[in-house]
Amino acid sequence: MSTNKQLVEKLIKSFNTLDHVTLWDILTDDVKHTANGTAFGTDLKGKEAYVQYMRNVFDRFKSIEFRPLRIYEDVDFGTVVLEWEGEFTTAKDIYYASRGVFVVDVIEGKIDWVRDYFDTEKTKTAHS
Repeated sequence: MSTNKQLVEKLIKSFNTLDHVTLWDILTDDVKHTANGTAFGTDLKGKEAYVQYMRNVFDRFKSIEFRPLRIYEDVDFGTVVLEWEGEFTTAKDIYYASRGVFVVDVIEGKIDWVRDYFDTEKTKTAHS
């Protein structure tokens, strides 16, 4: 498995363990995150902003379990695409399942841009 794919797996592991601290080591200083339309509403830039954002997200969950279904890599662009299915339990004990895709750009061994595509209405309903 390529180092870029392993890096994305570290990202998923940090989500599944609700561990925002691990993110510091795998992100560029200017990392970008895009997940428009989510209950969390995000389009941000910078490591500190992203780590704080994820910390706030993790605080809203009792558990997150992303399970990778397929993972693709475009080596020329340093892009990894991970299709996932997941189960989530919010801090208010609301359970839901979803599917989605992460598109992750890697530059010089660090994650530089994370784009999330998933059922945003399901997320909004669970967190309202």
